[in-house]
Amino acid sequence: MTDLVDSLRRRYSILSNDELQNVAVTGGLSDQARELLSLELQRRGMKDVNEYRGHLQRVEHDHLRKKQKALEGREKSIRLYGYIGYTVSCVGVLAGLFDLYVQRDERNGVGIIVVSVILFRWSGSSPRFGPLYGASCSARKSPFKLSLS
Repeated sequence: MTDLVDSLRRRYSILSNDELQNVAVTGGLSDQARELLSLELQRRGMKDVNEYRGHLQRVEHDHLRKKQKALEGREKSIRLYGYIGYTVSCVGVLAGLFDLYVQRDERNGVGIIVVSVILFRWSGSSPRFGPLYGASCSARKSPFKLSLS
């Protein structure tokens, strides 16, 4: 038992002030370890770890806010790619209709319309087609909202 106490005392004396405060904040210590930690904190003149706990919460809050902004930027780009795909496919359908009815070129007109419809479906409107579907759906549903409380 004294070996455990000595090893904990050595371990705590090696740690820096921030590391000691982190151990105190995270908890999960046995009674002996908590007692030795409080003695080491008192020896170093650190009686209250609430300020450190508040600092950790502020840092975590800032980190979550940065992640949320990055996620929002990613969602915007996914929506933009979807809009571009829809626009290009609609223009393609119009070009195909123009070829089909105005220029009387049935083969090219139908081909352009088919390719445009495939592009439209690939742009994210169907779960069976396109790599953008999963990303665009996750952007709409946004299951990864981060808590900023």
